[in-house]
Amino acid sequence: MKKLLLFIIFQTFLFANSSILIINSYHKGYEFSDSIVTGIERILYTQSDIDINILYMDSKRVTSREYYDNLENLYSVQLKNRKYDLVIAVDRFAYDFVLEVSDRFFKSIPILAVGIENFSKENAKKYGVENRVSALLERRDLKGNVKAIEKLLPTIKKLYIINDKSLNALHTEPLINELIKDFDDDYELIYLKEDSLKDLEKKFSKYEEDIGALFIRFYKNKNGELNKNQAIAKFIKNSKIPIFITDSIFIEKGATGGKIVDLNRFGETSGQMALNILEKQKHEVVISEDLYYIFDARKLREFVLPVGVLSEDYEIVNKRLTFYDKNRGFIDVVFTISPLLFFLILGLIHNIYLRKQVEKDLRQRIDFDEVLLNAIESPIFWQNDKEIIVDSNDTFCKLIKLEGKDIYGKRLKDFEDNRNVRKVIKVLERYKENKNENNQFKYFDENLKKKVYLVKQEKFRDDKSESEGLVTIFTDITTEPVSYTHLTLPTKRIV
Repeated sequence: MKKLLLFIIFQTFLFANSSILIINSYHKGYEFSDSIVTGIERILYTQSDIDINILYMDSKRVTSREYYDNLENLYSVQLKNRKYDLVIAVDRFAYDFVLEVSDRFFKSIPILAVGIENFSKENAKKYGVENRVSALLERRDLKGNVKAIEKLLPTIKKLYIINDKSLNALHTEPLINELIKDFDDDYELIYLKEDSLKDLEKKFSKYEEDIGALFIRFYKNKNGELNKNQAIAKFIKNSKIPIFITDSIFIEKGATGGKIVDLNRFGETSGQMALNILEKQKHEVVISEDLYYIFDARKLREFVLPVGVLSEDYEIVNKRLTFYDKNRGFIDVVFTISPLLFFLILGLIHNIYLRKQVEKDLRQRIDFDEVLLNAIESPIFWQNDKEIIVDSNDTFCKLIKLEGKDIYGKRLKDFEDNRNVRKVIKVLERYKENKNENNQFKYFDENLKKKVYLVKQEKFRDDKSESEGLVTIFTDITTEPVSYTHLTLPTKRIV
């Protein structure tokens, strides 16, 4: 913990009040340099005590010597009384400018050049900055792209290398010349430098089989007119042949893909180098090797390109959404809670099993009670508080000569047309008037055999259903000739 605390304190002290000047070769809104600067800022702003100032040279739109002279005078005012701990030059124009004015504005200040394609130690030594200049070179892999194109177009007949006629293009030409020099002549390799973007659009407006193009850049027409990224993206998207690329600007904007330099990631690497310089680490010139293959699924389908033949790892953008892609959030949630759902389902299954077992036991108990009830020779029936019959035994049904299924859910009064039922109703009414005197009645069964029944009623309550009612029992006392009243008299005499 102490070591961590000391490291944090050291880092805070190391970058405290550090000031960095970024000189951008181009204007704000130029996507190439903006992407690099965004990556640099993303890393540098992790340190809260670093101050960043950005100046724009606008070299794509203005390139005259007079402009650079006036720009130097302007910077002399802007940079007056300002001290920087590091100067970052983005691309060639800014780096060349920094070298020219280093003795005037940036004496003894470390310099970091990013985005340039070539570095000359002799040139650095000429301006006396060889011991304080670092560089991150942006080296596009043209040969790697050509090899990938040959695999995707195995019967290729022509491959165009597209470049413009700007000063930047001159720095890429050594790589293009090296590519042409090592070419095996298995098909036509054509270095194309058209005068305008319209010429390019016209050239590739018709489909030609087994033809492709590797796009390096085309930001300027021959007359100096600047082409906007939207216009270039439109040309690439509408081209009738597959257009491969070398950086990340036109990915997902119509390009087929290729082995690219991701400019945002390039900027992040530049930002990390800047922090290393502020930490007083040694100066170095590094070639960025952070390149990777990426392709657009729509263009692969359009030109029927078998990307699976590549042995290298690659990324695919604009893929068709699968069911999983469309429902990723829902599926992730399901997988997250699936263990809980599994145990919940197990619990429910166990609960259902227990309920079934209890239901089975209860059914057996009910069947047993029903058998036991029907085994009783005395007629018995139950009524709820609304005098509706809820249960009875077979003996009672025989007494009133009705089926159990016919009387359940109904009142005795509903069967007043039945002579036996009328008699039972009359007996119960008399019993209610005087339970002690009117507690017996006579009855003749189907064999005209006389029977004497003793009437007894008790209240019952079911706590689960919160219902209550009366249970009525007719006890057969035919074999007992002495009445219930006579049975109590001797007891009174003894008392």
